Amino acid sequence: AAAARCWPQLAPTQLLQLATVGGGRALSLPRVGTLRRGARADFVSVPCGADADGTLAGYVHGESPLLDVCAAGRSVLSSRTRAARDD
Repeated sequence: AAAARCWPQLAPTQLLQLATVGGGRALSLPRVGTLRRGARADFVSVPCGADADGTLAGYVHGESPLLDVCAAGRSVLSSRTRAARDD
């Protein structure tokens, strides 16, 4: 969301690319920031909207709740786990 406030002229897809692939390039780590078969993965999941562009816009502007967070391919935060603890 901070990047969206700093660069409001950029489209959500551009902001996501800056944060993922761009981050890897800035660190001289070309394999960081992309999804590949067999690669280690850190990612989040958010609720899907009616269209992909709207879903991505909600995520980059900080308007979508995180459903799951995975680091190194393992779940570290899950809405299902939180819901079970809240019961």
